[in-house]
Amino acid sequence: MDMDNSPHSATSESEADSNATENGFSQNGFSAHTEPAETAHLDKIRNILYGEQSEQQTQRITRLEHRLTDSCEQLRTETHQKIDAIEARLMQRLDELSQRIEQATTGLHTTVNSVHQTLQQEIQHQTLAVKSELEVQVNTLTEQLRSQINAQQSTDSEQRVHLSKLFSEISRKLSEVQS
Repeated sequence: MDMDNSPHSATSESEADSNATENGFSQNGFSAHTEPAETAHLDKIRNILYGEQSEQQTQRITRLEHRLTDSCEQLRTETHQKIDAIEARLMQRLDELSQRIEQATTGLHTTVNSVHQTLQQEIQHQTLAVKSELEVQVNTLTEQLRSQINAQQSTDSEQRVHLSKLFSEISRKLSEVQS
C-alpha cells in the first residue's frame, strides 16, 4: 500500500476522523464508540495500514543513528590522529632544540677552553718576559752595585793609604817637634 507522507494528507485524515467522530462513526463506517475487542482489531488494522510506514521511519532513524555514531567515531579517530601528529611534531621540535642547545653548549665550552688556553699562554709568555726583564735589571743593578762597591773599596784603599801617609807625616812632625 502506497501512503502519502505529506503533512497535508495527515491533516485531511485527522479532519475526516474528527468529522466522523462527531457523527458517531469513524471514517471506515464503524462506530466511534467501540469495545476493547474492537479496539484491538482496530489496532491491528492500523498496524497493517501504518506499520510499514512506521517500520520505514524506525529504519530511517536507525540508519541516522548509525551514521551519527560512525561520524562521531570517525571524528574521534581523526582528532586522535591529529593530536598524535601534533604531539609527534612537538617532540621532534623539542629534540631539535635540545640538539641545538647541546651543540651551542659544546661550542661555548670549546670556545671557553680555547680562550682559557690562549690566556694561560699569554700570561705565561708575559710572566717569562717580566722575569727575564727583572733578571736583566737585577744583573745590571748587581753589576752597578759591585762596581760602586769596588770603586768605594778602591777609594777607601786610596784614602787609607793617604790617611796612612798623613798619620805617618803627623807622627814624623810630632817626633820632630818633640825632638
